[in-house]
Amino acid sequence: MQNDSFQQQVITGRLSLPAVIILAALLCFFVPETKPVVETEYSSLWEVLNKYFVLNDFVLRIINFCLFLFAGLSMLIIDHAYSLIRVRTTIPAVLFIFMFALSINMHTWQPTPIIVALVVFSLYFLMRSYQQRSPMGNIYHAWGLLGFASLLFPDLIILIPLYLIGEYIFQSLTLKSFFAGVLGFCVPYLLLYTYMYITDQMWLVNNYTDIYNSLTTFNFSYLQGMRVVMLGLIVFVNLVSVTNFVINNHKDNIKTRDYLFFVVWLGIFLLALIILRPQYFNIYYSLLLIVNSIFAGHFFAVSNTKVTNLLFTNALFASVVIYVCSLLF
Repeated sequence: MQNDSFQQQVITGRLSLPAVIILAALLCFFVPETKPVVETEYSSLWEVLNKYFVLNDFVLRIINFCLFLFAGLSMLIIDHAYSLIRVRTTIPAVLFIFMFALSINMHTWQPTPIIVALVVFSLYFLMRSYQQRSPMGNIYHAWGLLGFASLLFPDLIILIPLYLIGEYIFQSLTLKSFFAGVLGFCVPYLLLYTYMYITDQMWLVNNYTDIYNSLTTFNFSYLQGMRVVMLGLIVFVNLVSVTNFVINNHKDNIKTRDYLFFVVWLGIFLLALIILRPQYFNIYYSLLLIVNSIFAGHFFAVSNTKVTNLLFTNALFASVVIYVCSLLF
C-alpha cells in the first residue's frame, strides 16, 4: 500500500529519530578521523574561549556531537511552534542529524554547532514576531542571538538584510522594531568590549577588523571533492522541494506560506555566501542544513507518491554513497 512506503515509514515512524541519532553517534565516534579542511580563523573570541577547552580530543568530539544534536532537535521546536509541516513528524530533526552524520568535517571540535543553535533560536524569535502589534521584544531577541553568533563568526552580519526581509514578510517591520533589532545586535558586542576593557585585551578588536580587511572571495580551491557533490545533492533536493511548494502552496495557510517564503530567501542567501566565501564552507553548509531540513521535510511529509518515494530513497542512498566515497578518496 502507498502508506507502507519507505518514505512514510521514516516520516511517521517513532523510531526514525532514535535510529538516526544512533547512526550519527556511530559515524562520529567509530569512523577513523580525517583531517578537516583548513579554514580561516573564526573570530578572536573563539580563540579566547578555545583556551578553556583543554580537554581530550574524544571528549571534545562528544561535546561537539551533543551541540549538533541539540541544534538538530531544536528544528522540532520551530516546526511544532509554527506548524511549518502540516503533519506531525520528526523529519526536520531526522534530516538535519542525518546530514550532519554524513559530513566528516563537522565531527571535530569547532564553533559551528554553537553558531547553528544560536541561529535556529534567532529564527524562532524572528518568526514569533509575525503580525504582532508590538514585535520589538521578539525582534530584539532575534537580532541579539544573531549578534552572539556573529561574535564567533563575524560574517553573519551579512544576514541583517535577510532579517529585514523577514520582518517585512512577517509584517513586523516598523521603525521601533528596527531600532530594537539594532540594539539587540549591539548588546553582545557591548558585553564583549566591556570584557576586553576590564581584562585589558583590546587587541581582540584588531583581530575582528583583520577578518574584514582580508576578505577572500571566489576562492574555489575550498570547493572540491565530495563536499561539493553533497552540496549539489542538497541543492537539487531543495530545488525540487521549493518548486513543489510554489506549485502547491495554496494547500498551506497564509501564515505557513509566509514562513516558508522567508526560508526560501534564507536558502538563497546561504547558497550565495557558500559561493562567495567558500573558506567558511562548514558554517554556511551547516546553516543550509536548516533550510534543507525544513523544505525537504515539508516536501516529503506532504507528498506521498511513487515518485517522491523514489526520490526520497535515492537521495538517502546517494548521500550514503557520497559519504563512503569521501572516506575512500
